[in-house]
Amino acid sequence: MVEISGFLVTSRARTIIDLAIAHSFTDALLAADRFLFVDRFGQIAPMGVKGDLQQTLDRMKPFRAHRKAQLVVDRSEDRAESPLESLSRASMIIARLPRPALQVPHYDSRGFIGEPDFSWPEFGVLGEADGDAKYSDARFRAGRTPQQVFADERRRHNRLVALPRTVRRWDWEIASDPLRLRALLVEAGLPADVEWR
Repeated sequence: MVEISGFLVTSRARTIIDLAIAHSFTDALLAADRFLFVDRFGQIAPMGVKGDLQQTLDRMKPFRAHRKAQLVVDRSEDRAESPLESLSRASMIIARLPRPALQVPHYDSRGFIGEPDFSWPEFGVLGEADGDAKYSDARFRAGRTPQQVFADERRRHNRLVALPRTVRRWDWEIASDPLRLRALLVEAGLPADVEWR
């Protein structure tokens, strides 16, 4: 227990483990990813590290949902930059798709293109989870208009597509449906029914 504003509450790590016990794997993974998130730009401090989650789980006696909670700890990532990316990864795990690398820099003859959300270099596939916030929220536009963001994103996409890679994009609706996301990515070249390591 920790004290916040005079109230005793469970710690963040314990709350995430409790979510894993009482709620869905997806809900708990989203919370765990946010807990671990390391902001590349240094604007947001991480709330904790994976060891905090593991120690909290280890202190608890084995319980009915222990394996699910362990899976949440094992699969949580500190590089998931948005809830949509975490939701996508949860669906990939459920759909038994290969584990992606996150935010890998890509280049072409003109230089740096960007860091797609998901990369599977061994299969030549890139994935982008696209929400509307990059266009509608001023915090993500860096002084640009939504039209400028759209034009910049289109140029970036065209450069990624020109690489010897297959690029797939999806939104919240597809990310929340493991079967639809699986179909999209298997069609792009990923094998299915893979155990994450």
